[in-house]
Amino acid sequence: MRLQLRKPTQALNPVFANQPITQAQLDRFRQALTRLFTRLDEHETERYQANILADFFVDAYEQPLENNERWHLARADRAELRLLVGGETEPETGVILNAKNVFGSEMMTTLKNNVKSLHDLILAYFEHTERAETGPLRYLIITDVYNWFVFAERDFRAAFYENTRLQKLYQLRKQGKSEASVYAETARILREMNEEVPVTCLNLREVASAARSTNPDDLGQLLSAYKLLSPVHLLNGPFQNDGNKPNEAFLSELLHVLGLRETSRAGQLQLERLPEPERHRGALIEHTIETLQLTNALANLPDGERYGETDEDPYFGVAMTLCMTWLGRVLFLKFLESKTGKHGENAFLTPRHIRSFAELEELFFAVLGVLPAKRPAGITTRYGAVPHIQGPLFEPTGLERMVLTVSALPDADDLPLHPQTILKGPQGEVQMGSLPGLTYWLAFMDAYSFVLDGPAEVDAQNKPSLTANTVGLVLDVLSGYNTNATYTAGYVSEHVAKTVVLGAALNRFNTVFGWACANLSELRGQVRQLDLTEINAVLNSLRFVHLAVGGGHFLVSTLNELIALKAELGVLLDPDGRPLRPYEVCVVNDSLVITDPDGLPPASVGELQRVRETLFREKQTLIAQCLFGVDTHPVAVGLAQVRLWIELLAHWPESKTGRRSGSGVEGCLPVTNLRHGHALVSRFDTNFAIESIRTVSRRETLVRQLNEYRTDSARSWSDLETYLIQVAVQDQKDYVEIRQLETKLAAATFTFVQDDTQRRGLEEQIAYKKAQFTQKQAVYRQAVEWRFVFPDVLDDAGSFVGFDAVLGRLPTGQVTDSERVRYLVKRYETFAPRVDQSAIYLELAGQLLREGGQVGLIVPRLVLTQKEAQQARNRLLEQATLQAVTVLPPPGVGNGAADSVLLIARKETVASQSDILVSLFAPVPNALPLPDPTLLFAVPVRFWRSQRGFAVDRHPQELALLDRMEQAGTPLGQLATITNGSGEALMEEAILLDKQRTETLSAELAGEGAMATKNQFVIRRIPQHAEISNRALVHVLNSGLLGWYCQMQFGVGTPLKLAQIRELPIPNKLNKLTIRLEEADAAEQAEIIRQLYDDGCA
Repeated sequence: MRLQLRKPTQALNPVFANQPITQAQLDRFRQALTRLFTRLDEHETERYQANILADFFVDAYEQPLENNERWHLARADRAELRLLVGGETEPETGVILNAKNVFGSEMMTTLKNNVKSLHDLILAYFEHTERAETGPLRYLIITDVYNWFVFAERDFRAAFYENTRLQKLYQLRKQGKSEASVYAETARILREMNEEVPVTCLNLREVASAARSTNPDDLGQLLSAYKLLSPVHLLNGPFQNDGNKPNEAFLSELLHVLGLRETSRAGQLQLERLPEPERHRGALIEHTIETLQLTNALANLPDGERYGETDEDPYFGVAMTLCMTWLGRVLFLKFLESKTGKHGENAFLTPRHIRSFAELEELFFAVLGVLPAKRPAGITTRYGAVPHIQGPLFEPTGLERMVLTVSALPDADDLPLHPQTILKGPQGEVQMGSLPGLTYWLAFMDAYSFVLDGPAEVDAQNKPSLTANTVGLVLDVLSGYNTNATYTAGYVSEHVAKTVVLGAALNRFNTVFGWACANLSELRGQVRQLDLTEINAVLNSLRFVHLAVGGGHFLVSTLNELIALKAELGVLLDPDGRPLRPYEVCVVNDSLVITDPDGLPPASVGELQRVRETLFREKQTLIAQCLFGVDTHPVAVGLAQVRLWIELLAHWPESKTGRRSGSGVEGCLPVTNLRHGHALVSRFDTNFAIESIRTVSRRETLVRQLNEYRTDSARSWSDLETYLIQVAVQDQKDYVEIRQLETKLAAATFTFVQDDTQRRGLEEQIAYKKAQFTQKQAVYRQAVEWRFVFPDVLDDAGSFVGFDAVLGRLPTGQVTDSERVRYLVKRYETFAPRVDQSAIYLELAGQLLREGGQVGLIVPRLVLTQKEAQQARNRLLEQATLQAVTVLPPPGVGNGAADSVLLIARKETVASQSDILVSLFAPVPNALPLPDPTLLFAVPVRFWRSQRGFAVDRHPQELALLDRMEQAGTPLGQLATITNGSGEALMEEAILLDKQRTETLSAELAGEGAMATKNQFVIRRIPQHAEISNRALVHVLNSGLLGWYCQMQFGVGTPLKLAQIRELPIPNKLNKLTIRLEEADAAEQAEIIRQLYDDGCA
């Protein structure tokens, strides 16, 4: 046996390793180290060492974990500690720690590992595993205080527990084999092992020396030791900014500052304006609404109805859009402060610098939007070396130009502080009272440390940190404020993006080069024959779209996975065209991580600059060329853009001199391919042919304008859209009638100069027709013209080619607007009343994808079984290969939505008949991110074709039996008339079936004159159709097999419905078996009935 020695940085989750810690946390760890070494006595017993180690953990680390679980230490024997997590009654063992005498002969070293301390740990692991103790074990540790050897449980299991010789030896020990013999035999087995066992080594004396050092270079060693020994790492617990949940304290206080609250409507979490008695004029939303009303600003808004239907809604909708624009800029600037090293006194976005809304606007447009050389001297003196950021973020939006900019807001009233505000008083107590609205907003933001890429640092101001991913989850919640204010956990988004990115890449490479690669390994082997630029060109040509972009989470995950895939294929090239080696570039916790072979970020300034320039250029390219999205809410589109730009800022290169100055990060924000609109609504189908336009002049004009839009970046979409609307309506009956009436009016005006009765009549007709036409066209107000809007998915001839992948979480709920319903009925084959709208989006996804394109969509679980969605499921199976269905965790387990599933599919003209993989994100206590989905089973697609839904909770064997019963049986409704009992006497022999049921049905044969109650169905055989006798039919109905069928198909405990009884499959045969069934006992009946169904399928 050999040890594969690892450094602490190599053992840590890279995202956790790069997280900053506060000065207070570091000071606590230093003090605990000092106390530990002060108490250490090299001559003391192992029990003593275990005691001081237990005290060390308590002194060094805080309670509780991020998920509010508490950890504690317990002694298993004289020298063994257990790190436990959970309640006091049933705690789970997460770590086994074996304490040894300092420098003792039994202590393990890097050169001498086959010693008793390891043998003891192996025995302890066997005993723990054989006892099947609750909770997963994460780590096993051997230490003499100075030296630490930390084994990951999975490595320990593979090396020792799965060794058959050690297993046999343990069984012999249980049978009484002497301890000396067991240890001697263990040593022999380990000597003869050829495996390398990974282990993380830590010299705590060196760490203690680093803790006393003032050399900044020693800080990294101290931080890695702090994190390696932390309960967060050792228990694999969730950590702050792990990308799986928003910071609840930040979100709660932010909503308070804005003037919003969370509420639930129809099962959806939404954000709404506070009720009137609870509103405060100092809240940003209220302040903005009041200003809009006082200035009558909405009078300048031509399409105010898009922001709300009632008199109050437009004000709230416009205010929300404006406030989210301003919030997006402020969040970007907080990350920019971090990027440029402007903390504390050097920060420029604080209440000390920004004392009014006018000054906030000055920062937006007169500072960041202007080159430093062109700024007035007073601004340069006031703000210092603030970088210039070119791009739409620091230019007034169209809404701001029409309505108001932030400078129009007068000084805000005071806003009471949040009860659990992060703001602190002079003695560190929670601050009380109130502050002016703007002052509160900026002070609240400044109370957090906004963190971008690593390495880990110490926050001397003891501020809680927020990463781009954590803020991104907050943006997800805000973006769906009036529909579904929720978020998707990072590990879910990462899994979706990883799956569809690889699937899209495989399809494109296979199509372009005629390959048949089925996985990454095969693709990696094939691309070796290609030039690096050729590989990059294919990857840069991939197109990914999100149909409801929200806060941009899934697009950011896709961006990161594309870069990671480039790194995997060796085509992530630096500015000089060289592969980015020796660095590993991968996605961990939904974050892009770059580490050297030691698990550390790039060390030198030059290498750090090289990495940043590489990633920045790649992100610019991929954002501009590969990522697309739409959303019905302008708020969502704006926040998604900000999220992409923050992700770009994370690797924004500094100046060539490496100085952290304002000029060091100047640059341009790329224009994004995000559009405001309703994805389901379009005037033109994706297969619309321009040649079908009958008027030559219109056809030529459209071709010219489309070409100009595709080739001239200065041409806006609105110009082309205006002309497309003219093309769309030119042949519509209502429009033609209006034109004809206008022609008559022109003639009437010329002819009837003296008598204008006819002219007035025509004017009234035209006004009425126009009002009707406008009302009919209202459904297209947010239309997304997929056929034209994104030139990157058109070929050279201007025809729609399609996207490589559609991904993300789809909107849910029923469509209730009557005009929208009428449109959807005509537009989508799968639309049905009461169908969840996500089912309609599945049809749209198929229209938008190119052949072989990938689907990675999250839908409510009810779509798999909802009767109204049956047509959508059929279409999915007919026009795509459904590859996998993954059941996502329930709400509250890292998944912020209702019960939902992930559908992975590939568009194919001829759908494959392969099996569908059903898997599950199984919740693991105290562990986030969750591991990859666990495969439950593979379902033959024909079973789901024949069943009423996609039963992800049914094993294929159950589906096979259901399928067999339905193939062998005839629906009971074809064999008998079935009616509800009326309380009257029967006129003939019939079968009475109870409507209430338990595990089985309850049927009885009733003769003429018997009473059929209202709680029973009356089943009367149709002799010319039913071969099976009444008596045999009663036995079939009462059988456990048919009772099981009802449970599977109709659920448990609910009363039977008439339609369900008519569907029951009955083996309709007159043969020896059915004759025997009439007189058979209960045991024999069950066997006969099963055989009848089997024979019916033969």
